[in-house]
Amino acid sequence: MSELNVRPGSAVRAACAALAVLLNVTAAPASAAAIAGIANAATAVRRSASVPVYLPTTIPDSVLGGGVIRARVLASSRSAYDVTLYEGQSCTQAACRLGFMRGMPAPSRQPAGRVVTMLRGGTAYYVPGVCGAVCGPSTLTWTRAGTRYVLGLRGADANALRFMASSVRRF
Repeated sequence: MSELNVRPGSAVRAACAALAVLLNVTAAPASAAAIAGIANAATAVRRSASVPVYLPTTIPDSVLGGGVIRARVLASSRSAYDVTLYEGQSCTQAACRLGFMRGMPAPSRQPAGRVVTMLRGGTAYYVPGVCGAVCGPSTLTWTRAGTRYVLGLRGADANALRFMASSVRRF
């Protein structure tokens, strides 16, 4: 039997990576640009929305192209908000759209999609993105205290969305 020679700390990283593969979990930190953009958007939304404002604070590296991530408030009213994430310094075209987070009063009907368990507990509904001329985002939808939240992310599987949703915090 041969001896395994590892550097201090690398065995822990290797064990965590192996566990993530076995559990099929996507875990990656966000870039600082994404966090700053989301925080700025949250401030703008809070000024007008009466629904609780929840936004993600991390974006899985698996969907990032390495560019700057910017958040832009597309709509904000007393009853709903829509914050969109764009990749790139100044692009706001569909090709640069990375994802979105929406909050609105929950309708009485159940959302469409496959039932998934959130990483912090609770139930959500996953719908994979559909590709045509442009690929649409995959979505994860859940309800909290009478408000429906929809998180969309281009190129994301259910695990990437579950990871991103686990970072959602109230602003």
